[in-house]
Amino acid sequence: MDTTTHEPLPRTTTIKQIPDPLYQRLKASAKRNRRSLNQEMIVCIDRGLQAGATEDGLSPVQRVERLMEHQQGVWVDPDEVVAIIRADRDRDHLP
Repeated sequence: MDTTTHEPLPRTTTIKQIPDPLYQRLKASAKRNRRSLNQEMIVCIDRGLQAGATEDGLSPVQRVERLMEHQQGVWVDPDEVVAIIRADRDRDHLP
């Protein structure tokens, strides 16, 4: 019996009615990064979806809210809030 696992085939989709300014930016970005337009769109979509996610799956705002709920009126360490915000900003500036 064959126990080899096979990865699912990539999906194909079409993006319609891309505004010309966005298309031009994608095209220029693809050229700069030496990627095809399709590859560039995949990278952009992937980065966009990852931008709001953190290791715990919460947005920075949700993490601060959770921290404040956990403290239940007790002083929240501002350094911890700043660290959450900085980590989110640093993640946004990754290449």
